[in-house]
Amino acid sequence: MVLFANSGKKKDNDSMNSAKNPTAAQLKTMPRKVLETLLKRVETQLKHHAQADLLSAYRAAKKLALAAGCANLTDLAMIGEPIDSKEKGDRSANKDTKPKVVKPKGDPAFVHPEDKGLDLTTARTWTGKGRPPNWYLNAIDSGVTPEAMSA
Repeated sequence: MVLFANSGKKKDNDSMNSAKNPTAAQLKTMPRKVLETLLKRVETQLKHHAQADLLSAYRAAKKLALAAGCANLTDLAMIGEPIDSKEKGDRSANKDTKPKVVKPKGDPAFVHPEDKGLDLTTARTWTGKGRPPNWYLNAIDSGVTPEAMSA
């Protein structure tokens, strides 16, 4: 199937551009089958461009890695967070890397049997409100009474 047939005459630049870049009016007059074929060609070309862009970026990154003294790009992947992510205005740079401690919303009513002698701020506790934790349910199943786990 030919999308834009050459009539055999020499075309000037304007008519060549219109063949490569059809106007909205030309697109409206094209049959659906021709438009679908054109769309497939465009999608294929866009994939080729994306692959070429990735290859170009890979080559540039490899060149920079070699200039920085890294043997290959996997050495850079082992480092983790990029250095320039700590730039001003980057919200991810302000986040703590420490795991957040879940603070109870009330005074603890129950303490894990293994944490009975520990300080309540470091022990596994439950206020008795909301869904019971697995350690509490497991202790009840194993025969420990709630009174034995009270804080």
